[in-house]
Amino acid sequence: MATFLPIILFLAATAPQSAELRLETNQSTTSGPSQFQVSLVTGPESTTGIQFDLEFDSNAVEVKVLPGPAAQLAGKTIYSSAPAPNKLRVIVIGFNQDVLTSGVVALVQVIARTNETPAPNSPIRLTAPSATNRAGQSVAVTSPGNEITLPAPPSDKP
Repeated sequence: MATFLPIILFLAATAPQSAELRLETNQSTTSGPSQFQVSLVTGPESTTGIQFDLEFDSNAVEVKVLPGPAAQLAGKTIYSSAPAPNKLRVIVIGFNQDVLTSGVVALVQVIARTNETPAPNSPIRLTAPSATNRAGQSVAVTSPGNEITLPAPPSDKP
C-alpha cells in the first residue's frame, strides 16, 4: 500500500481542479472566414452550461458562433448578444440537465467586413468564462492564454 501512496498523491495533485475553456485554431483559409474553436476541458464537477465573452475589433471583423460537437451531443444551444462594442457574449445552455463533456463546445467564424480592412494581426480574445452545474450553482472555470491573432492576408505583390 505504501508504494501506491506516492502515485495516488501525484494523480490527485495533477488532476484539474477546475474546468478550462480554450480558444484554439481550427483552420484558417485565405479565402473565406477564419475558423476557431472553443474547447471545454471538464474538471471534477459536472458542467451543464457555460458562458464566455469574445473580444475583437468589430469595425474590422464580424464574429459568428455555432454549436460544436460537445454542445450538440449534450443537447445545448448557443445564444449570443453584443453587450458592448467589440464584445460578443456567448451562452451555451439547454433546457435539460445533460452534462457537457470535454471537447469542442463552439465553432467561431471570423469574417472580414471589407477587403480593405481584413484586420491582419488583430487578436480575438476569450474572456470572462463562467459555468454552471445541474443545480444552477457556479462551477470553477478558467481560460488560460486565450488569444488568437488573425492571419495576415496573402500579398498580391509577387
